Amino acid sequence: MKNLDLSVLCFVLFLMLSNFLEAQSTYSYISDRKFTDPSDLIGYNFLPNAMEVPNQREEEIEPGAYSFGVTLNNLYVNGEDIKGVYSVNNINPTEYGYKLNLMNARDPTIQGHLKIILNKYSYVDALVFKRSRKDEEMIFYQSPIPKKVLLTEKEYFTDRYDTLVENIDSIWGKAVQPFFQIHTTKNVQQRMQKSDSLKISFIETVTIIDKTKKKKKKRKKDEEEVAEVDQEEATEVDGEAEEELTEKEKKKRKKKIKIIKKYSIEVRAIVKYEDGSIEDKKEVYQIKKVAELEDDTAPPGGERFQLEFDTDKKGKSIFLYLTPERTISSLEIGAKRYLMRGF
Repeated sequence: MKNLDLSVLCFVLFLMLSNFLEAQSTYSYISDRKFTDPSDLIGYNFLPNAMEVPNQREEEIEPGAYSFGVTLNNLYVNGEDIKGVYSVNNINPTEYGYKLNLMNARDPTIQGHLKIILNKYSYVDALVFKRSRKDEEMIFYQSPIPKKVLLTEKEYFTDRYDTLVENIDSIWGKAVQPFFQIHTTKNVQQRMQKSDSLKISFIETVTIIDKTKKKKKKRKKDEEEVAEVDQEEATEVDGEAEEELTEKEKKKRKKKIKIIKKYSIEVRAIVKYEDGSIEDKKEVYQIKKVAELEDDTAPPGGERFQLEFDTDKKGKSIFLYLTPERTISSLEIGAKRYLMRGF
């Protein structure tokens, strides 16, 4: 029963995501996401821009007219004549990418497949869907990203090799704008839009406290006694001695400064709700300490370094992952993982 509930929840989430993307009239672009492992597919929703049935027809399609959402156990397909929920029996790596062997959840006799075609950069160029053994294969093509969108997003989103972190202390004062947000407990991947205004900031707050003791004012009686000092004796004060007294006084008056540094991580985004309302939401995590680990076994281009931030929220550490070049690749905050562009 629990598995069924989870499946239904995933389906609802995919519908919500599909509707959200449809409302923005966009596709899933070839360069959006790399798929270097079968697990990278889980939670992703493909929205192709063209379709072909070999030797029959070719046509462009509207955003969201066809979609393919992959979960751990199911493939959710939307589109004319092929809409349905298909059980994923397995996902196998192949010479062209990946192959999902499918079975219709309502009719086990209907068995087919989804071939995911990768280019040499591990981006998905096309999807080849076969509903059943009796049906023809249908080819769905991913859209190249339009040049105008590419230039705008390249300037806005943080690329995987944009932000250098030479050491732990150098992270403070930096900020990133992730390209993907993954809800890890629900296995749903969400491509960000500029309108989401997602930004993660690493903040150093410096407070300066002046602890210098204030000089006490002389009492009136003391001032009167000083006035009675013999004038002749006062004029005999040596100039050099007077200068020494002045320097001594300066030392007494030297300020004592205390500097307090506090560190925090702020996650801010525009959250859109089902009823159409929006909220400018901000979460702040106070940082108590930071530790760094290195993974010598990380593959070339993988995530070699990890910074762990111990926060003021019990059981909620934040993990920052760096490439071998020590640039920011991704973050994990609670049940969310944030990927930089080009991941």
